[in-house]
Amino acid sequence: MKSFKLENLLKIIYKTMKKYEYKIFSPKMKGFRKKTPKGNIEEELNALGAEGWEVIAVLPLTANMGTSYGGTTSGIVYYLKREQS
Repeated sequence: MKSFKLENLLKIIYKTMKKYEYKIFSPKMKGFRKKTPKGNIEEELNALGAEGWEVIAVLPLTANMGTSYGGTTSGIVYYLKREQS
């Protein structure tokens, strides 16, 4: 049975691990108090998906987070990832 040093084993694991890159996408907003996304978000996300991007989280973009009522949502932020080639 062949023995491995921990350093060599970690090198093997690192080489076989998938590597990712990340992107943050926040669509422009329009309308009264900027509550409506400009453009077609579905089309934009589909175009990013065609490039290999996958949405991993969607969070509100909040202003005035220090207030007692939690702030005001002023947009949406999409977090995406794709495997590096």
